Amino acid sequence: LFFLCVFTFLNAAVSIHGQTTPSKSMKSTIEIFDFAALSKVDHNLNPEINIEQQSLQNIKVLLIKMLQAEQQYRDSLYNGSKEDNKQQYYLQKIWNIDIVNQKLLDKIVKTHGWPTPNKFDQKSTEIAWLIVWHGQTDYKKKYLNILKKASDAREINSNYYHSLRKKLAD
Repeated sequence: LFFLCVFTFLNAAVSIHGQTTPSKSMKSTIEIFDFAALSKVDHNLNPEINIEQQSLQNIKVLLIKMLQAEQQYRDSLYNGSKEDNKQQYYLQKIWNIDIVNQKLLDKIVKTHGWPTPNKFDQKSTEIAWLIVWHGQTDYKKKYLNILKKASDAREINSNYYHSLRKKLAD
């Protein structure tokens, strides 16, 4: 059952050619995740990976894994058990995954620039923005100007820049 739930969750959350907005089926699948089983999921996110040696296709796959890892525990935090020990577990997992995702995104941007739809694909752009969105204020500020330049050059949807700017102004 666990593998079926994970498969359904991952397909609903991140299909390579589909959309990234949660569907009703994804939300119902998330609710049946088992706390003990969650600790066994390994997304193999290595912050020390050499991005320069990776093809763009491999980086796209890496970005999808980054999204899967971070969304799994955020969804569990909001939709899972409200017991304190489980909430703490989810928060710690989220924190750790965010740190790894940010290190990986920094390497991707340093090597290839911001993941634009023309260079990568739309899904990669969305995932990169989501990683920044979930970062601490300093991390968001680090990417604000990069998103502004990409928005001004019409390389990305301007909503990515404007929503981040508004969030930082609040």
